[in-house]
Amino acid sequence: MNQIFTCEQQRRLDRAAIDQLGVPSLILMENAGRGCAEILLRMNPQKALILCGRGNNGGDGFVIARHLAISGVPVQVVLTDAPTRLSPDAAVNFSILQHLKIPTVLAESPADIFDLTVEFGDVIVDALLGTGSQGAPRGLIAAAIVWANGQASRRIAIDLPSGLCGDTGTIAGDCFQADVTITMVAWKPAFCQLHDQTPVGRITVVPIGVPLQALLDAAGIC
Repeated sequence: MNQIFTCEQQRRLDRAAIDQLGVPSLILMENAGRGCAEILLRMNPQKALILCGRGNNGGDGFVIARHLAISGVPVQVVLTDAPTRLSPDAAVNFSILQHLKIPTVLAESPADIFDLTVEFGDVIVDALLGTGSQGAPRGLIAAAIVWANGQASRRIAIDLPSGLCGDTGTIAGDCFQADVTITMVAWKPAFCQLHDQTPVGRITVVPIGVPLQALLDAAGIC
């Protein structure tokens, strides 16, 4: 039976891993991103385009890009916000990408998104919005979702499709249409009604490097 936690419970698990179990948040991001990359590699991508937001979901995308590149998969990253606005852990992993000279597009307008060419991605990865986002996607993130949904590439969502409320399954605006969702630790409640359907697709769970029972005990979740 699949474990199911609300988005708030999963944030509590992350915080417990950091505060109670002493696992640095950068290690959690590394474990999550590497686990996602390992699943992506089983799909035998010829090349990958990774859409990244400014938060930790985008940070996961940067880690994924690095590990795909390590395995010889050509990667291009598209960042939908200014590098100066990245979350602290995402900024660390973005800096690593820059030092490694992994191709990156810094989108500044919707035109930068719609000018992207699908030749650089038979797999498109959604690392735009995480569980903390609320309301309809806006601006460049909305443009990135619309663009991605119009491509013939396989679409992979990280943690949950951007634009989907993980707790209720509601969609407030544009929503990434995933063929596969790679989610962290456990299912979100919305997945119970949407698995194998639009916009979630097939669901795969990735651990973050800490035994689940230890996380539950530390977070006080029964």
